[in-house]
Amino acid sequence: MNSDRITNELHHAIEVAGLEVRATLHPSSLRGETMKTLHNWALSSESAEKQHAAGRYNPARQVVIDDGPTLTIGAGSGDSVDVFTEHGRLLFVVSVNSGLGYCGLEVFDKNGGTVGNCFLQSDEQVKELLGPRGVDLSPMAIAKRLANYAGV
Repeated sequence: MNSDRITNELHHAIEVAGLEVRATLHPSSLRGETMKTLHNWALSSESAEKQHAAGRYNPARQVVIDDGPTLTIGAGSGDSVDVFTEHGRLLFVVSVNSGLGYCGLEVFDKNGGTVGNCFLQSDEQVKELLGPRGVDLSPMAIAKRLANYAGV
């Protein structure tokens, strides 16, 4: 398949799923062997002070990276969370809830600034963008597939 055909098919899938095209897919932007699992992190909840200051009823989850930033993420308490990096420049946080059939990707720069995100919550969105296996794909496969739709 040539890259123009792949791009056109993906744009069509995004439109069918009711999403907005936020990035153009080029072969050079496909995530290959450059994305690696990050191991030096822990999951925590934000402090009550930060929760109240942000106006949240429940504390947000946070990814605390050793010798790095603390990332406030949108994952729910029942979501599994995985973190990946690409050349140490970008941090990819994947949250998956297999029971409810949704997943999301949040992308941060190395200092913790938000770069982009993508959230799939309907069966149609999940099947169109991830394929028939949907949220049963590996977290890294989900990250690679959603990265192009997260604005990176």
